[in-house]
Amino acid sequence: MLYIPNVQLSDAGNYVCSAIDPERGEPTESTSARLIVHAPETPRYEPPIRAEKPSERPIVDPPEQTVDEGEPVRFRCYVPNEHSARVRWSYGRPDGPLPPYVQDDRGLLTIRRADKTHSGEYFCTYDAPEGALHSAPARLHVNKPGGPPRPEASPADQTVQTGERARFHCEANSETQARIRWGYRAPDGPLRGDVVQEGDDVVINSADESNAGEYICTATNEYGTGEAAPVRLHVTENEEPPTARVVPRVWNGKPGDRHQFRCITTGVPPPQVTWTGPDGTQLPDDVNDIGGGVLDFSNGRADLNGDYTCTAVNIVGEASDHGSVNIGPSLTVRTTPPGPKIVLTAGEPLEVKCEAFGEPEPEVEWLHDPGPERGDLPDDFKPVTISEQFIRHPSIGIGNAGVYTCKGSNSQATATKDIHVEVVEASRVATVAILGGSTQWLEPGSPAELICAATGNSLIDRIQWVKTDGDLPPDVEDHNEPGILHFANFKSSDSGVYECRGYRNDEQIANAQVTIHPTNGGPLGAARVEIDEPNIRVVNHGDSIVLKCSVHGGENNGANFEWALLRSGSVVRQLSRDDTLTIKRADASNDFGVYRCEVEDDDGQLLGAAYTAVTIAHSGSSNAQIVKFDEKSEATITCPVYAVPGAEVTWEKQDGSLPDDAVTSRNKLLIQEFDDAATGTYICRVSVEGQEIEGYVTALIYVPDTIIQVLLEASSESVALGDRAWFDCKVAGDPDAVITWSREGEEDLPDNAQVTGNRLLFVNVREDNGGIYKCHAQTKEGPLETRTVLNVGSTKRKRKHLHRNLKSSSRMHRNVPQKKKRQQSVFGSWFTSV
Repeated sequence: MLYIPNVQLSDAGNYVCSAIDPERGEPTESTSARLIVHAPETPRYEPPIRAEKPSERPIVDPPEQTVDEGEPVRFRCYVPNEHSARVRWSYGRPDGPLPPYVQDDRGLLTIRRADKTHSGEYFCTYDAPEGALHSAPARLHVNKPGGPPRPEASPADQTVQTGERARFHCEANSETQARIRWGYRAPDGPLRGDVVQEGDDVVINSADESNAGEYICTATNEYGTGEAAPVRLHVTENEEPPTARVVPRVWNGKPGDRHQFRCITTGVPPPQVTWTGPDGTQLPDDVNDIGGGVLDFSNGRADLNGDYTCTAVNIVGEASDHGSVNIGPSLTVRTTPPGPKIVLTAGEPLEVKCEAFGEPEPEVEWLHDPGPERGDLPDDFKPVTISEQFIRHPSIGIGNAGVYTCKGSNSQATATKDIHVEVVEASRVATVAILGGSTQWLEPGSPAELICAATGNSLIDRIQWVKTDGDLPPDVEDHNEPGILHFANFKSSDSGVYECRGYRNDEQIANAQVTIHPTNGGPLGAARVEIDEPNIRVVNHGDSIVLKCSVHGGENNGANFEWALLRSGSVVRQLSRDDTLTIKRADASNDFGVYRCEVEDDDGQLLGAAYTAVTIAHSGSSNAQIVKFDEKSEATITCPVYAVPGAEVTWEKQDGSLPDDAVTSRNKLLIQEFDDAATGTYICRVSVEGQEIEGYVTALIYVPDTIIQVLLEASSESVALGDRAWFDCKVAGDPDAVITWSREGEEDLPDNAQVTGNRLLFVNVREDNGGIYKCHAQTKEGPLETRTVLNVGSTKRKRKHLHRNLKSSSRMHRNVPQKKKRQQSVFGSWFTSV
């Protein structure tokens, strides 16, 4: 007996009694008992209305931001004194759609790589109890980085013998596309004879005295024109020892970056070029001499740091120069499963692993703020356990829901990632449903089909059919599909009660039953409750949903209807008490699911129920669902269109093809290694009842919720004696950080260096300024640092003669004194003429 001592209106609904069969040990359930609770006749007490302080408008931070194309953007929105306020972002106007690749995650608006289309005003909206409140606009300005080119032509001097081929190369050094043009003796001077321009090079195919002289390279982009220092061609009958120069002199890179050093040589005859690694070692993995004096780095790593030497040799002598590699720090955080949202049903286990990757090796920790002490938690409440890399719970409950933060940190950066744990209490009777009536009549000798549908896309791992009073008929088992019970040839002996069971993680969490009779059998006078066909309806976003429920047969004492929506394991009751349910302007995110019509007579006796599935087409790619994945992680994209068993789902990528490693599995698309090329909008097409509808999902690489990192910018990667050079130190994520500079191995900075704000400036670079310089930043997360290399190039290239007899015109080269070799700084061997 179920006893309710003090009935409340909230107690209304269906109650089911379950018992264990003592012989078979299996649970069995009764038909549902309906409880109707009427409101009392006495006037309802209304508490006095007290004046409440009106909600405040949301605030955006920062109110304005200017970035270059390709840089990240982050705006934060919050409501003062409302820590749990739900806010949303829009673009151009309040409630306007966001541009592509703009992420809105609980008040945090992020853009991984900004472009000009992202410029404009963004509005934050708080749906307060008294109505929508909009923030002042947050303005974003996106500049196209650039200026006139700074072309460099090389080699500065080249000597060839008469009839030999000569080539000069011009590097535009432009942040935007630039056009190269060569001239002879003047920027626009015509090229003579068989001198031609090939791409960015000028080529003298067969040199003679008429080709000797200066060649000038100019580069033009949308910002203007730059002119390189002239290069000179000498044509001679004599042999010349080689020279060598590496450009750029320093590569300040990040892990994973690509780069090339170019060794520019002169000499007659043209010298042979070879490369060696730091301290004369062999070239390491991912570093290759690809010919033409080019050294290629395909994958930057900190263990590649050091000096790489180019050596040029011909029959007259040899020369060498080097370029320095300085791979800076990196830091990423990753969680398994990736999140950022993890949805679990109450009672499931939770385990999330936090990992951090970078150089220097980072440490990881979990952070969680449970908020103020709550009085609604049960006495046996168990919090989530935080243990080094993991958060765990053996049987999660509603009280464990919240935000858990994975944090990685090393000496040079910190980064965090929020994991939002949501816990739902899936109703056993609202998680799966059998479409059609709760009692159905099938025609003997004909094929028939029953469909069991989950009420949400990700609630159920698998569905199983059973017959409660025996085994499934053999022909049903042979033709069974997931969620579909198919009778190839229905027989009267197949009648009975069939049950659909829903499983999650191999545990049964839901079930639904249907009673089957042959059309020529069944109990006399039984009522038949039906919803007008089809059992699966397709509705466009914004159209109306119209469902009609009817009762046939039986001697009924009245008919009282009640409609409910079963969606994602929950029941939305009392949608209507009429026989027809009308929902205007259907919303694809809110109105899909299985609709249930229950009918009772005037005595409260349940006559029966019927179920129909409604799926709603999305309005277009502008309202695509946004999902985010860690870079290089496995990604699973779920089609946002509600699909029932039997629907066919196909996938494609907008403006491109699916990744090579993508695998489709019904309403899911699995990508083995999600990277930048995999980002974009994916379209799933669902064929239902002869109609095709589309869903849109925009997949992006997850941007850490917060990252504080020290970044360096240099005036030039190739610094020569006498140049003016500088390094800027910036702290992303903490503009108020305090910056200081030091030189590795020295107590003080050089006397010709000065620090102005965050800049280390050399007014007139000397040879002894070469070395490693460190930027130290005192941030809100603690001290961080990074380093850079200053590699000073000599104005004269180093070269050495071999001992051999030369022609009289070149004997003066033998009179150059031998060079003394001495060790200096961290750069290996330096040479000086005496």
